[in-house]
Amino acid sequence: MSSTTLQTLLEQFVEEWHLGRVGTCTSNGTTTTLIDLTRFGGPFSGSAWMNGGPIRMTGAGNRAGQTSNVSNYAPVTGTLTLNPAMTNASQTSDTFIALFSYVADHVDRLIEALNRGLNRHARRRMRVPLTFVPNGDYLAAAATTGWTATDAAAASYVDLAHPDGYYQRVLQNTASAANGRLTSTTLKATAGDTWDIATFMRVTTAGDIAALVVYDETNAAAITVTYSTGAATTSSLDFVDVRGQFTIPAGSTQISIRLQSSANGDVSQWGPVLAAPQQNQTYTGQTWWEFPHDAGDFFTCIYGASTASPAERSYYPVTIGYDLDQYGWGQGFKFDRQPPNCL
Repeated sequence: MSSTTLQTLLEQFVEEWHLGRVGTCTSNGTTTTLIDLTRFGGPFSGSAWMNGGPIRMTGAGNRAGQTSNVSNYAPVTGTLTLNPAMTNASQTSDTFIALFSYVADHVDRLIEALNRGLNRHARRRMRVPLTFVPNGDYLAAAATTGWTATDAAAASYVDLAHPDGYYQRVLQNTASAANGRLTSTTLKATAGDTWDIATFMRVTTAGDIAALVVYDETNAAAITVTYSTGAATTSSLDFVDVRGQFTIPAGSTQISIRLQSSANGDVSQWGPVLAAPQQNQTYTGQTWWEFPHDAGDFFTCIYGASTASPAERSYYPVTIGYDLDQYGWGQGFKFDRQPPNCL
């Protein structure tokens, strides 16, 4: 997959806005010279390039990022003389940008302008799971946000690659004792309400066991989950779907989700944890969303019948409705209508 680098942006910026010229060294130079007979050589006057114009080496190698200013121009040989000297001598195929002296006093001004543009205007759409679990979508910068380790190493993210990468990242739990766990932030609940829960999980070593536990924090007891897909535990090395329902016990006002690794040293990995009361239509966006439109398609459930494997999963996307006032943590919003077969 191709990517856009700082070099690409700088070179396009300079060329398309006529801020200077992009060069490629046609022969070895020195710490004080760049030679590009192709782009800078020709029947020009030596005064065609005004002295003082800033340059920056843009390619790879130990010259990349070095800067200086043009102090002289020799069009017959395509040589730019530099002052001050660079740390390393220029070599054939080195790339650079040279700005006109009236554009800026340093190439850093262009980099600062690019950064401002990216910070203010760049947007990335992505599929985001809707869940009551803070950082259940794993979009917080720190994996430890919303997840507390007990008898386990601190929560960590693992970015997946093909063929595992049907969701960008998972949460990893490495137990340091029996039933080491990552526990979610406590969730408020109403006794008698029925919740849906969905995730996917696996272990990284044969014989390890991963266990999903919904815990009644008020009554200090595990809550029974009825699973329609998968089970509470797995020893699978491939990701398996887990989907079920549970009812908030009498007297309970707070619950949590526990992602457990059963034995000391066991390592389990977990997909996004989706949990919400059934028929819920109002959600609170995660705190790292500035606005609901910062995200793309939302999804809450597996659509249709139970699936055999994560590869056959099809989360049903839902379209955002109208904004509500912000409440709790994050941004509040509501769906225009409840999608079918959803959490």
